[in-house]
Amino acid sequence: MDENYEALIDHYKNPRNYGVLLSPTSSAEVQNLSCGDKITFYIKISKKIVTESKFSGEGCSVALGVASFLAEFSENKSLELLSSLKLEDIENKLGINFSLSRKKCAIVSLEALAAAIAKIKK
Repeated sequence: MDENYEALIDHYKNPRNYGVLLSPTSSAEVQNLSCGDKITFYIKISKKIVTESKFSGEGCSVALGVASFLAEFSENKSLELLSSLKLEDIENKLGINFSLSRKKCAIVSLEALAAAIAKIKK
């Protein structure tokens, strides 16, 4: 197995920042209706910086692995940076080019984080 995929599987098997964040500044849930992946992101914000990030949910190894990666990556990052992230950015950071069917799994977490940030920007 490719070492980049091994890193993703490690995030899946040993998720970082998994759980419900008490008193989040914002949260959002996104579900992939075609396969059942469901991810909720919780974020705390101070001065337009994510100070704490957690996720909960269920899904395949790609959906949960990317959620763990994003929850860890998003801490101490600006809302501006995070709201500009695209799936290609996540693929580059992980060193993985997801197949078309796996892109749908990977994007669920990114959409949940983006939705939580969008609620703050309203």
